[in-house]
Amino acid sequence: MSDPVTPQKRGRRNRALRNSFGLTSSRGESDPFPYDLPVAEIMKYYDVHEERGFLPAEDPPQELPEHYASWGEPQTIRDLILTGKIRERVRSLPHITIRAEEPVPMIRRVHSMMAMIMHAYLVGNALENDELLHEVPQNFSDSFIDCCQKIDHVPIITHSDIVLWNWKRKDPENPDLNVENLELLIGYLKSPSESWFYLLTTELEWRGAPSCLEIVKTLKVLGQLSKGAITQAEAAEKVTESLKKMESYIEACFGVLKRMGEGCDPSIFYKEVRPYVTGWERGSKDHPEGVVYQGSFDNQPQYLYGGSAGQSALVQVWDAFFGIKHKSPYLSMMQMYMPAPHRKFVIHVRNVKNPLRDFVELVEDKFVEMDKSFHRCISLMREFRTYHIQIATRYIIQQHAKNKMAHQRGEKQHYPTPPASPAASPMKVPKQKPITSAAEAPPRKEGVKGTGGTDLAQFLKGVRDETK
Repeated sequence: MSDPVTPQKRGRRNRALRNSFGLTSSRGESDPFPYDLPVAEIMKYYDVHEERGFLPAEDPPQELPEHYASWGEPQTIRDLILTGKIRERVRSLPHITIRAEEPVPMIRRVHSMMAMIMHAYLVGNALENDELLHEVPQNFSDSFIDCCQKIDHVPIITHSDIVLWNWKRKDPENPDLNVENLELLIGYLKSPSESWFYLLTTELEWRGAPSCLEIVKTLKVLGQLSKGAITQAEAAEKVTESLKKMESYIEACFGVLKRMGEGCDPSIFYKEVRPYVTGWERGSKDHPEGVVYQGSFDNQPQYLYGGSAGQSALVQVWDAFFGIKHKSPYLSMMQMYMPAPHRKFVIHVRNVKNPLRDFVELVEDKFVEMDKSFHRCISLMREFRTYHIQIATRYIIQQHAKNKMAHQRGEKQHYPTPPASPAASPMKVPKQKPITSAAEAPPRKEGVKGTGGTDLAQFLKGVRDETK
């Protein structure tokens, strides 16, 4: 139940809530959510699948067309890194143009390949602590920026590249997208830990996918209520049904998150995975002056965040739907790193004129089950985020401390070559304009940072505490 309020406060709040649902008057604000479309059409409009959510409706393309053959098989990235030839290879790659007729899923697949190659080039062999590079050669940059512009996606590795568009089913006849049935399309060093980290997150996206359908159905119901097409009781019954389903979906995602330790070793993640998905935001320790994409953006350094769970539209749209607000601008900036339709979905759900929270608070005393289910969902999200803090502590903060102590003792950081392994073994870019979404962020204070560039502990605890 929500916190108690005085009768005076309740009266003022209820008057405002009645206005928001058109019960007395309209806010007069622009509401871009397409209420009048059928549910299936709304989902299609935002490129969200009823069963797969933000994962593609069709499996990502496994093979690249011959047009891209000159770039070689992306599966060779590991060998090029370990033999020290990745940089030589990238400098010799010919320019390729993304064909206008290329379907979006194929362009996304190419983006994943290019983003991984670029990060491998800049990092080199993380196991040998190769010197970092800070410029992308023009032959590569021209091709990559062309690819980004075709799908309105940023020129850096993102959650979409490594999680949404980077898998195949081991058994094509099995529709399940659990980690046991998934295999990586592209990896860096392709250790079991790397595969498990990416693919378990893919399963998490799949487990939470049906929640998107319930969000759309609920917003449709609230739109009907605002027009007087249904009664409060009818709306509450339908909303409660959707919220109870969402409880189970959030719980399922929590269950997936708890499996991270089954197949991903914290030290291997920190040494072999994290360096290749870290970005170059302003204040970055590895790239304090940003990265230059030669021949693009007037050869000015760009400041971009690396791959981050914050770029997942799934949890962000839960926040938007439940009316959870965060003080940090980081999550809003991460929306620029999502596929454009998913970004639109999150923003539109956040800005609906008839938000779920307003309705629940308006009638909480009349429809107790709906109120309970609403707050149960938020409580589960808070537990989810608390466990995420534990994972971040174990996989990043503690590993950072161990590495720092080893460095202070003068120990050489050399790591053995990881064996290649089966993938799931347990164990909008402006055209030729500087990207400013992240560049405008002020430098951050020194601290242990996540792959997305946040001061990790402080940020995650703040987000968790604001989940209410």
